[in-house]
Amino acid sequence: MHIKKRINNNVVLAVDGELEVIVVGKGLGFQVYPNDPVDITLIQKVYLPTEKMSVKQMAVLLNEASFEEILLVEKIVKIGEAELGRTINPVILFSLLDHLLFAFKRHEENLKIRSPIEWEIKQFYPKEVEVGLQAISLIKEEKEIVLAESEAIFIAMHFVNYQFDQESMETTMDYMEAMGDITQLVRYYFQVELDETSINYQRFLNHLRYYLMRLNTQETMNPLDNEEIVLTVKKKYPKEFKCSLKISNYLEERYNKQATFDEQLYLTLHLVRLLHS
Repeated sequence: MHIKKRINNNVVLAVDGELEVIVVGKGLGFQVYPNDPVDITLIQKVYLPTEKMSVKQMAVLLNEASFEEILLVEKIVKIGEAELGRTINPVILFSLLDHLLFAFKRHEENLKIRSPIEWEIKQFYPKEVEVGLQAISLIKEEKEIVLAESEAIFIAMHFVNYQFDQESMETTMDYMEAMGDITQLVRYYFQVELDETSINYQRFLNHLRYYLMRLNTQETMNPLDNEEIVLTVKKKYPKEFKCSLKISNYLEERYNKQATFDEQLYLTLHLVRLLHS
């Protein structure tokens, strides 16, 4: 195994045979160069590309995090595996890491938001919520950051998300069609081309998938009081907010479900990240 590219002091892009992989280890990327052999004594984790995430996308996310934050998320995944009694797809590390980095930033800015499907997650996925609560405690212990308990719901959702592999082909096709229509709507509304290989594009699709997951349930969602935050976001990002209304109107017509203030908030924030990051 040899190094193709140094990502940072603890992460490298390596070539193992003909396969490109991401390798993580304390000091693994320190003073190394392309074609250097990987120091196998420093390897702590090797990540293979998947259909859901390329090594390029993995590298971008890992480069944004400290080594300690990567290890923290690894611990949370292990907590999840222990609580749920099954092996979790390792790709969850990247989506969970991405979310927590965003959560830490929101914590610094004192921006508290809640999931639009909090009631359903608590009702139907109590084990996953328990994983989220344990993760919140671990974050407090290791980073001395006190996240709101509502963040446990977001963490739980990442573990719930990996049940999508069990959805019917009919549902999968429906989701794909809806997501395709929405991305076309965004392209047309902003008159832009979207980079489908970018991390922010994948983030946007992941959010849409959660949105569609809720719309596909038969339960009535309890409304959450985030109207004040939505009005603030609406004032700061008027065009993105108007686009989120168009997306919500499309989904309302398709699924006969009305968007909440929380959903408007999240659609707007993800549009901002998609278009301006």
